[in-house]
Amino acid sequence: MLNKDQKKELRRLSHNENTVVSIGKNGLTETVLESFELALVSHNLVKVGIQKNADITIDEVVEQLVDQFACELVSKVGRVAVLYRYSSKGRIKV
Repeated sequence: MLNKDQKKELRRLSHNENTVVSIGKNGLTETVLESFELALVSHNLVKVGIQKNADITIDEVVEQLVDQFACELVSKVGRVAVLYRYSSKGRIKV
């Protein structure tokens, strides 16, 4: 579990990151879930964006990703969420 200072640091780091996973009109497909898992392992900090034409909300996406991948929500603004899971192989660590 991340504390307040760790989340603050991760939010700061996330500003320089690009959106790695983008969810479109098909929602959370197997391909999206696989790319999210790979991004978590390689980066630890993943920015997820939802396109305007998606039928799923950011809250639904965050809930499913947190449950399925045991990661933590760092921040959520508009249609963009930042999630974190520690991995020794990952690029960003707190």
